[in-house]
Amino acid sequence: MAALRERSPAAPPGTATAAGATTEGGRRSPAEEAEGLAETFTTAITDPRVRALPLGGSIDQLTASDEVLTDPARCRALTRAALGL
Repeated sequence: MAALRERSPAAPPGTATAAGATTEGGRRSPAEEAEGLAETFTTAITDPRVRALPLGGSIDQLTASDEVLTDPARCRALTRAALGL
């Protein structure tokens, strides 16, 4: 993940090696890397309408229901409800 973040135009140079908690090998844990990656990309969002949206994941993180996942209208409805849109 650090290499991906370093290659991103949204990431300032050195972001991947920023100080933080480390594992025994001196590297950040995968969870810390993921958190840093998410922060890097969310801070790069410049559109105020996009920045105003609540943080969230995909519909798959909200439900495993085939009845929802195979119906676009239900997917949109659940997403809107979960994100307060």
